[in-house]
Amino acid sequence: YGYSVTNRGYVAQLSDRYTRKFDVLNRGYSGYNTDMAKILLPQLLSITRSDAQCDSTRLRLLTIFFGANDAALPGSAQHVPLNRYRENLRYLIELVTCPDSDYYSPDTHIVLIAPPPVGEKMWGNNKQSKGQELDRKNQVTREYAQAVVEVGEEMRIPVVDLWKEIMHRWEKLPRHVRENDWDGFDQFTVDGLHLNANGYQILTELLVEIIERNWVELRADNIELECPPWWELETESNLAE
Repeated sequence: YGYSVTNRGYVAQLSDRYTRKFDVLNRGYSGYNTDMAKILLPQLLSITRSDAQCDSTRLRLLTIFFGANDAALPGSAQHVPLNRYRENLRYLIELVTCPDSDYYSPDTHIVLIAPPPVGEKMWGNNKQSKGQELDRKNQVTREYAQAVVEVGEEMRIPVVDLWKEIMHRWEKLPRHVRENDWDGFDQFTVDGLHLNANGYQILTELLVEIIERNWVELRADNIELECPPWWELETESNLAE
């Protein structure tokens, strides 16, 4: 998630918010689940060295956003059993937070993001158009979202409960919208699974709220620009004016 510029993905929105303050890097991989993330994340983090400053200490914030693929129904190649999903989340967190880890980064803050709801009619139509069967159920995804919340509470990691928030907003939609051809999930997703511009806006708002509530030093308006405004630079062109 977060890859879509057209749909104003949350990575794009954060990049805009932190322009010339922080680099916001997208390290999401389409189709990946937490089994795959366990292999991937160590390759993305710097190895701690005693004789040099660890590059990973410069990582200010890490979002962990998995579950939509893990929650695919049993029989799917992406499915990860719920208990293993919990353990995988703990593993990813401890890679950064455990002092014994080669990737320990005490200055890095973490936010967990729970998967969004599944619009079964939309997603089912998408799968049917490819000659495939529906491989996700919203109530199953709910269990995975709840697991994220529970792991966050257990490990004291803030959580964006995206499933709960979008369902809350879905319930407030007019009845005729909730009863349209896509059960109203076209208000939040492009295909019943992947967020649209509105869905990403909700995610961004929730994430920014968590950042500003927990880490005042990461508020965009509290961070100085990496370089001064152009008109403050003493260059030949500026001095000539």
